[in-house]
Amino acid sequence: MSALRWTSGSTTHVGNVRERNEDALLESVELGVWAVADGLGGHARGDEASLLLVQQLGQAPRASMGLDARVQALAEAATKVNERLRTDVRDADVRSGSTLVALVVEAGGQAACLWVGDSRAYLLRGGRLERISLDHVSDDGDRALTRAIGADAALEIDVRSLQMRGGDQVLLCSDGLYLEVEEATIHATLASAQSARAASRQLVQLARSGACEDNVSSIVIRFEALG
Repeated sequence: MSALRWTSGSTTHVGNVRERNEDALLESVELGVWAVADGLGGHARGDEASLLLVQQLGQAPRASMGLDARVQALAEAATKVNERLRTDVRDADVRSGSTLVALVVEAGGQAACLWVGDSRAYLLRGGRLERISLDHVSDDGDRALTRAIGADAALEIDVRSLQMRGGDQVLLCSDGLYLEVEEATIHATLASAQSARAASRQLVQLARSGACEDNVSSIVIRFEALG
């Protein structure tokens, strides 16, 4: 199995309407972990919830036992934040929460995507854009979240295993991006941008060229085979 190296770029913006950015990002090329957390709009302290989440994920140990142990460590960190937010509701009657989409990868390309809520992960491979994650939203047309960190006592996190290859690109984003930018445009931007950082910035700029009533965030990760 060929070793991989990766580069990434991240961008977040308050958008064209909101006064506060409730998105928070984790970008750690060194640890091979990235995350987008979208604090629940309209809830008190949504920005604090998303920031707490990415801070805890960033402090999760890099387990020496391989990918499964690292996924477990990230899930445990998210569960602790869920418990903390639930305690805040009981103790201070302050409701807050966050979505999460994260990617963790090992040197050999073994990877996993974790998510809760409607922040998304996409994979561009061989000229085809595929959505990795599945939105946790109601199917009655109003797109209400059915799952979020801080929403329920028992946190359920979806995980999808992946084997990354040279030439792959992964996009992690909040709903403020994909509700403004069509997937065909996302595909074209990832394929044509000169770097991961340029792709991330261009996608956010495209979202802001529309109504962009929500915060908007993107992380792009590019993979290259070594040898």
